[in-house]
Amino acid sequence: GKELKDQGSKGPKSSGRAKRRPETINHTPVESKRGKKFRAGSSRHVKLMTVLSGIQWRGGSKFPGKVEALIAEYIRKWEPMDPAVFKLRCGPNYRVNGFKKPSVGSFYDIVAMDSFHAPTKKHVTDVGNKVDLSSLLKEGEEGWVGGLPRLWIVVMQIPNYSPSFLTSKYDGDGFGVVFYFRLNQNGIDAIKRRVGAARVTKKFVSQPLDITDAARGPYLWKNIVRLANQEDLNLGYIVGGYVQKYNAKPFLSRNCKTYHRGPAHFEVDVDIHRFNYVSRKGMYAFRDWTKDLTLDLAFVIQCQEDDELPEKLLGCVRVTALDSKCDGVSLPQ
Repeated sequence: GKELKDQGSKGPKSSGRAKRRPETINHTPVESKRGKKFRAGSSRHVKLMTVLSGIQWRGGSKFPGKVEALIAEYIRKWEPMDPAVFKLRCGPNYRVNGFKKPSVGSFYDIVAMDSFHAPTKKHVTDVGNKVDLSSLLKEGEEGWVGGLPRLWIVVMQIPNYSPSFLTSKYDGDGFGVVFYFRLNQNGIDAIKRRVGAARVTKKFVSQPLDITDAARGPYLWKNIVRLANQEDLNLGYIVGGYVQKYNAKPFLSRNCKTYHRGPAHFEVDVDIHRFNYVSRKGMYAFRDWTKDLTLDLAFVIQCQEDDELPEKLLGCVRVTALDSKCDGVSLPQ
């Protein structure tokens, strides 16, 4: 199938270059109530602790660890999935033949997820340099392996306000969903063997953080979103048609991203606040459905030439019943 060309902003024109962010800047961390740095992946426990505090276990004793683990597993709402669900570019001569086949594995595995309610986008920007990533890293291991980061972070910045065709609003109350991926053995082996898709990924992360998509050439960031339980939902003619048309189709987000780098991670923040009006309107229509959705998400760096193909997923994740209204940690102003 054809890939979607772009979901870029229709907003005010800019120079095309993001404001340069020094990589050594000290960011204000996302802090817990105790003033400590927020631990990556721990937002899924906030709701759990709230629930447990109002329930008495036998004789008022503390909940057994197995019970807490079971409830946490239910609440965290994400799970690994088979990369072969997604069909990616393959050769020979993709530009003529347009061949695709299921992805054979991925370079990264999903290891944690967070969600935040934020009054502005800046609160959920450059998350990797604000939270504590130590629980996702092993003591003494290298932060970067053969030019690839040990951790890859993807932040989806989702607006909570209704889009307007007449006004130019591109920031405000939003919901930030953060995915943490960890480099797996497939990725390590691929970069050592200089596999085409791994070389493209290495080049992608080595470029300046403020580079434009136009300057990147064909090696662009692609998002894939697949509604896995469409048959269980009564979406109606309009919304159902929208899903049918775009479901599982890779799409670009050209001028709607920022990039960030750290000692052991690379981060891509996808700014949905700046997507075009039609895309934001379609997403806003789903705001009351999110708790009923099972979504498969995947991310890939676009490859073009035969010696770069087949494409390989960076990572993928299944998210179930994520309630954009009730889930997540609320961040202060």
